[in-house]
Amino acid sequence: MHVALTAPPGRLHLTVADEGPGFDGELLLANAASDGHLGIAGMRERITALGGRVDVRSAAGAGVCIDIDLAIGEDTAA
Repeated sequence: MHVALTAPPGRLHLTVADEGPGFDGELLLANAASDGHLGIAGMRERITALGGRVDVRSAAGAGVCIDIDLAIGEDTAA
């Protein structure tokens, strides 16, 4: 597993990646959200509400990489 947290000026960037079995990214997220399992979909919703973005990249057999980018600072609405 790889975890990296950086704080360029006015931003916060988090990357979490693994080399696990992976999944069919967007299809799984859509199905999980419709079944009431929010996990990554819920995280994406909360980060987006704060003005950030969440990118999830995965493919079967290729692991998962989640990138989160969020503005931080005094002018950031929370």
